[in-house]
Amino acid sequence: MSAYAKLLDIAQHQAAAALSGDVDAAVELMDARAEIIATAPPATTAEKSAIEEVLRLDRQFAGFIRQASLQRGRRIQMHCTRRQ
Repeated sequence: MSAYAKLLDIAQHQAAAALSGDVDAAVELMDARAEIIATAPPATTAEKSAIEEVLRLDRQFAGFIRQASLQRGRRIQMHCTRRQ
């Protein structure tokens, strides 16, 4: 399996975890991605579709992180408001 196929596999696992609401589990996979990227050879045209899919999933994942951050912020704000 090429480095870019491995990267895609991890990105798919991240998206699935985030979609199920487990953003923390998805974030924990970032180190594995970093290791692959650090050692990956230069991409060839054969990896183009895998890389494009990783980028698409990353945009989706970023949306999940943003959404989770906003929800946590609202919960904290509500908690602080109740304590006053």
